Amino acid sequence: MNQAVRLFGFLLLFSSATWAEEIHTTKLFIMTVGPWVFDWTDSKGGGHSPNQFSYRPSLLNAPDLPSWMYYTYSERHGRGFVYGAAPPHQKDLQIEVIGLNKKNYEARRRVIKMNVVEKAEPALYEVHLKV
Repeated sequence: MNQAVRLFGFLLLFSSATWAEEIHTTKLFIMTVGPWVFDWTDSKGGGHSPNQFSYRPSLLNAPDLPSWMYYTYSERHGRGFVYGAAPPHQKDLQIEVIGLNKKNYEARRRVIKMNVVEKAEPALYEVHLKV
């Protein structure tokens, strides 16, 4: 196994940590994903190179995000954004985010618990726009 790792020149490590986010139904939430989520620090103090990391969020034990949740990556900011609005009566869920350091091919995993709370004061009116 060690020869294979040296041969291909990469090291794959999975470290796991869990934290929680509270989101409200029918209200937009935005979660930023960057190197700090995976405790990646630059030991030389020079900072990370632009677009050194890539991220892949999905529902825990599923291949994709729920239909009401989206992910986009901003090359300008060098970070990803998970966003959406939970539908009414949505149960709590867990999002798994895999981060890849493209410089040394180190992969890390984080599980984020989404505690879904019913909005205290629901909107009186609702508008649907077709764009």
